[in-house]
Amino acid sequence: MIIERAERWERRPGATPAMDSWWQLEATAYQRGWFGPGSIIIITTEDRKLLKQLRLGIDHIYEKEFPTEDEALEIFCQYAFGQDSPYDGFEELAREVTWLAAGNLPLGLRVMGSYLRRMSREQWIDALPRLRSSLDREIESTLRFSYDGLSDKDQALFLHIACFLSCSLWKVDRVKRCLANCGLDVNHGLQVLADKSFISINKNGYIEMHSLLEQMGREIVKKQSLEEPGKRQFLCDTKEISEVLEESTGTGKVLGIFLHWGENLQISKSAFDGMNNLQFIKVKTSSKVRIPEGLNCLPDKLKLIHWTYCPLRFWPSKFSFKFLVELIMHFSKFEKLWEGIQVNNSAFSCIILYFM
Repeated sequence: MIIERAERWERRPGATPAMDSWWQLEATAYQRGWFGPGSIIIITTEDRKLLKQLRLGIDHIYEKEFPTEDEALEIFCQYAFGQDSPYDGFEELAREVTWLAAGNLPLGLRVMGSYLRRMSREQWIDALPRLRSSLDREIESTLRFSYDGLSDKDQALFLHIACFLSCSLWKVDRVKRCLANCGLDVNHGLQVLADKSFISINKNGYIEMHSLLEQMGREIVKKQSLEEPGKRQFLCDTKEISEVLEESTGTGKVLGIFLHWGENLQISKSAFDGMNNLQFIKVKTSSKVRIPEGLNCLPDKLKLIHWTYCPLRFWPSKFSFKFLVELIMHFSKFEKLWEGIQVNNSAFSCIILYFM
């Protein structure tokens, strides 16, 4: 029995269909007349739980490895050029597009290669901005098929990881602490996502997600409100975050903000007034972010604040700290964190402060 994570995503001509339900396996088991004597049955699936239900030993399960960088380029070239290497003059472009296709996922390599085939070098260059900024529709629809099969809670957990928690390495225990009391059944949900190959957990306990899955998750959130970013669950785009924080257009829909760059950003005094459900802030920027008038408030439901070069000297008076789990403030300008003893329902798991 073989588990091959990329098989259904790849959909090569003649590829073995992936199993995705116990009923398919059961039907196969009772239809022995379909197979001749001595047949070897190979099952491909994204769902590890099916293999557990079969009670297979480790010797019967093979996890498909992703191609190496050189193999990925070769796969891409087979679809883009009909040969194993790029045409003369296309070498750098081919490597960039291979990287944009999330390099090691055969589906992305096939789709990107087929899309660019028979285009001139100039047409490749013209196509690159779109390839950099959006997920190909065929790739998205293939990945979305698996996402749509998740329960509502598991979909919500997937979006938390794709849009916020995958921005840097997170250990399982840290994710569980930060998502405690969110109603997402995190323990079970992480196992479901791992079983269905949406995430993997490495030997050191860190959660990993493929970049194409991250991109799909962000596309799903973006479509929650195309014209008004402040009505989405997660904000990840620098330009859109700048607009929301400068114009105070955030709403109670926003759960997390991840700002990874922000030159000359000026945050309005009322930037967070409407974001009463905000739980996560991660700001990794230069010292050029300004809050000239301070802040009216920070939402009481905040669980994580990770803010590099935070220009605040004092917390807003309307901030209770009662749900805060992590406070990481590298190179902050704080003069005082708080007065007296703070009552905290979650108990800090981490406080890291580096003052200017």
